[in-house]
Amino acid sequence: MNIYTNASIKKGSKLILNNGVTEFPENPVIGEFSFVNGVLYIYSKIRDDASSWYPLTNFAENYVHQQLISSSSWTIQHNLGSQNLAYFVYDNNNEYVLSEIQFIDDNTIKLNFTEEITGRCVIFASTNAFSQGQTTIIYVDKYAEKVKNHGEVSGQLVVSMEDGLVHKIISNGNLEISFDGWATGNRSSALTLNIFKTGTNNITFANVLWPDGYAPVFSEDSLNRLIFVSDDGGTTIQGFVAGLNIRVSA
Repeated sequence: MNIYTNASIKKGSKLILNNGVTEFPENPVIGEFSFVNGVLYIYSKIRDDASSWYPLTNFAENYVHQQLISSSSWTIQHNLGSQNLAYFVYDNNNEYVLSEIQFIDDNTIKLNFTEEITGRCVIFASTNAFSQGQTTIIYVDKYAEKVKNHGEVSGQLVVSMEDGLVHKIISNGNLEISFDGWATGNRSSALTLNIFKTGTNNITFANVLWPDGYAPVFSEDSLNRLIFVSDDGGTTIQGFVAGLNIRVSA
């Protein structure tokens, strides 16, 4: 990782890695690091009048080394295939430790300390994905969403985004559908329902806003495709009809 300005990490600074973190810490300070969804960020001034979280690495390019034997020299095989690295060393008291780095090759480094210690080293490999504020275009030849098939249901059904973004439902009685698992923070999320209504049963939706305030009316024995969107973690859910009464039995 190339750093084009003065940089220092003071004793006592900590980089905390929590699996599954999807949101940034509240009230960050300049120089604070955060590891969110597999990306290392630093909170920094982008301009004199603007501070923001700035990405330092791409997804999943990290390695954690545990040093169980006390030594003044750690040889670490990280297998990240790069010498553009950011690394952080902590002793067993979770205190940041300074060290000198020696690159053996693209997959191995050697860290030298002033005394023998045990602890851990967290390593991140830099990529060009976020360099110089440029937008990276990723070309995908096929894209697919996970489908959750609920089968025949009635009564109350909770549809969760954690189970997939496309849900197939056959109503065999009156059915009320509610939602959970929406993305939180400054993010928007959406899911699709593929609903086949049998007979004359009613299908309703909890806490959904519809265009002009009118929920869709389904024909008997019909296939319907609906899209639901929330920009605030599920507090407000908007419903839209992608296809109504697509197939009606003879």
